[in-house]
Amino acid sequence: MKKLKKIVRLMFFALIATVLITACGRKGPDGPPDMTPPKIVATNPALGGIDVPSNTSISVTFSEPVDEKTISFVLWSAATGTVPPCPMSYSGAIAIFTPPALDYNTKYFATVSAGVIDQAGNKMPSDYVWDFTTGTAPDTTPPTVLPDTLEPASDAANVSIY
Repeated sequence: MKKLKKIVRLMFFALIATVLITACGRKGPDGPPDMTPPKIVATNPALGGIDVPSNTSISVTFSEPVDEKTISFVLWSAATGTVPPCPMSYSGAIAIFTPPALDYNTKYFATVSAGVIDQAGNKMPSDYVWDFTTGTAPDTTPPTVLPDTLEPASDAANVSIY
């Protein structure tokens, strides 16, 4: 009977110790629950980017993986208005949007709307907006020779070889 009382007493103290350790903030094997909302940590083009190619893809890197179905992206410019919806691909924590060819020398604004949800159910609290400017149109005019600047003149006769 004494042994049984001793075992019960030890089990009681072990239970009390476990409760105290847990109550003092010791983490369990999975740690505390994720309470941090996702945020955008990088964009391409970068905020304020200039001379961005008109055929660029636009990417957003989140601080953690998110539910891709909750990503809402809008691209627009004051000159041309809203760009048609862009196809999106998503992998890891990166969303890539492929807009149609953008206008040259135009400032664009990109927005990822609030409400993007991470895997723990936390929502991005506010819209993320940034801008970039495309470069100028390439010079596609081939060079030409003006006929009145040729020496010797076209169809000239008795031209010296020196």
